[in-house]
Amino acid sequence: MFLLHCPACGQRELRGVHGLSSFSNTDHGIELTMSCSRCGTAVHTLTGARAGAVERHAPVAPTPATTAA
Repeated sequence: MFLLHCPACGQRELRGVHGLSSFSNTDHGIELTMSCSRCGTAVHTLTGARAGAVERHAPVAPTPATTAA
């Protein structure tokens, strides 16, 4: 089950695998595409272990205290 949240009309609904329009593996995770049942907008969602890893391991800019002079 997937929670679809449509950014266009605000519809929130649970969808099963039969509600998927498409899916593909990317370097950032699994990209799912579903259509909103209310307005028909294509909603893209990123999921999977890599999707969480991208957010947790975002690059951090060095601070002046750690920068060599």
